[in-house]
Amino acid sequence: MKRTNYYNLYQYGNPRGFCDYLRTVYSNFCRFPLYSYEVIFDKGPLKKCFKDIPVYANTVKFCDEDIIRPYKFLNDFQGGVSEINNDTQNTNTEGQAKQYFTKFIEDRLSKDVNELLYKYTNEFGNDFMAIHIRCGDHNICNLKNPDIRIKENDAIKKIKIIKSLLGSDFNKCLLFTDSEKLRLLVKEDNDICNLKTFSHNIIHVAYNFLLNTRTENDAILTIAEWFFMSKAYRIYSVSTPYDNQNRLSSFSMMTSYLYGIPFYYLNDRDVLIEGFNPSKLWGNIES
Repeated sequence: MKRTNYYNLYQYGNPRGFCDYLRTVYSNFCRFPLYSYEVIFDKGPLKKCFKDIPVYANTVKFCDEDIIRPYKFLNDFQGGVSEINNDTQNTNTEGQAKQYFTKFIEDRLSKDVNELLYKYTNEFGNDFMAIHIRCGDHNICNLKNPDIRIKENDAIKKIKIIKSLLGSDFNKCLLFTDSEKLRLLVKEDNDICNLKTFSHNIIHVAYNFLLNTRTENDAILTIAEWFFMSKAYRIYSVSTPYDNQNRLSSFSMMTSYLYGIPFYYLNDRDVLIEGFNPSKLWGNIES
């Protein structure tokens, strides 16, 4: 019997950001048999972030459009309803699946991304905590209906609360954000100006390419930043204060989930919450 190879394909015009896409990739990695699943990045904006993968003709089944079913699978898997395919990595436990998956995706990183990770390690070390604040796509996408998660002045207040909770350990923090304005406000605030941050361009790997405002070289910066967050020994984030859902960003939740990094976030009442239910990553399967 001819074996079918399953592929996820990240193309130009894909409206999903990297971690939204990675959720589907991880689910399919768990669902499909060993050595039959691969991810293709060389046809889209991430072509310089990952190695080229050959596609074998006449055996291909693309699964990139299958979004709802993978999320439902992971919801059921988390609840013990479903198991990982027994032929996949010879494991059916969640912890082993995440371990194999992170190796699977890291093995496919390009030389350019690995060199940037090496640079970040030299610059920031490997003993740090991450503060991740997603302000919204309006900063980087120029959308008609901008996605605003938190305003920068409110984000500054949240950072100061985190500082008060951490004390001297705040000096070990590195800021991850999608807002250049927030970076500048941090540097101008005498109370938190020692918070370390990146200096490279900020992009959204989906929308910036839809608008033709960035190149594949810019995408390397975002992907390297996400993988560098996986080196943190703790992640702090904030939930969106403008709705009633305590919405969190998959950019840092996915890092915490896959790499087992302790995760804390300030809710809309400025209460520090430890951890999150993984269903937040794939619970909204109908939307």
